[in-house]
Amino acid sequence: MVFKLVIFLFLFSFSSSAQVGFNHYSSFSKLKANHKEGKDFKIIFKDRLKKDKTRTLVMAMHGCKVEQGTTELSEAIAGEKYSYYSFCGLKEEKKYPELLLDPLLHITSAHFDEPKLMEMVNKCDRCLSIHGFSNDGVDFCIGGRNDVRRAELLKSLLRDFPEFKSCELCCKPYLGISKKNPVNLCKTPGVQIEMSARVRKKILEDSEFKKKLAQAMR
Repeated sequence: MVFKLVIFLFLFSFSSSAQVGFNHYSSFSKLKANHKEGKDFKIIFKDRLKKDKTRTLVMAMHGCKVEQGTTELSEAIAGEKYSYYSFCGLKEEKKYPELLLDPLLHITSAHFDEPKLMEMVNKCDRCLSIHGFSNDGVDFCIGGRNDVRRAELLKSLLRDFPEFKSCELCCKPYLGISKKNPVNLCKTPGVQIEMSARVRKKILEDSEFKKKLAQAMR
């Protein structure tokens, strides 16, 4: 009985620390108090609302070193047409290089309140948020509160990328359905896409793949 209790406590402790490890900060102000903009991170954005009648915003709030490949794909989706935002993590712990993830500058989406992004989502009608995760069994997890757009994107990914596993609202806790998630703060609730390490590696290494994937997600 004592042995089982010890094992339980060990596993609980490990699980809790792993979750905390991927959410170092509970707000942008706390992150900024510990890291220097321009050295540890930078904010990249393009406001194209004046020429984009759809008023669409593509975002990568865990970009560059945090969830590798998300900034690059977001830029490709936005192209010269849509507005674009990325929080670009420059400093890293190199804790999970094989997963192309680094938790040092990670803020959970529902707590991500960086002022420029908050300003942009309040102006936009449609939002798409690009993320990376470590799930080995699925390549594209489609979430967010826009059920119509979720279904459209799933159809596109299944048609154009049958070699990858895609699913809708299938990867807890990465569902993107919180009302506090920036992707759902646009005029119309948006869609969040989580991508596996193998997809993000291909984005970084294969420009034609990145171009085709960006087209499928527009």
